[in-house]
Amino acid sequence: MNKNDFMKQVSKFNMPDITEVKKTCNQQLNTDNKKQFSNIRFTRRAILTMIIICLCIMPVDSLAKNVIQHIKTILSSSEKVG
Repeated sequence: MNKNDFMKQVSKFNMPDITEVKKTCNQQLNTDNKKQFSNIRFTRRAILTMIIICLCIMPVDSLAKNVIQHIKTILSSSEKVG
């Protein structure tokens, strides 16, 4: 098949213009990248929020354990005295 025959066969089909194809592909790539960056931002925010919550809860939990231990110590020492 020579070049002219090939071009005739291609022209028989309703082929889109190459500029339209490039434009469509670029638009799809841009929307996919925006979605991906949005997902990355959400994931980073979620992880940061969990870290902050854990850091806030852990000292309170530790403080609560210390207070309970202190109360138990006071109660046990007052039982021994009384």
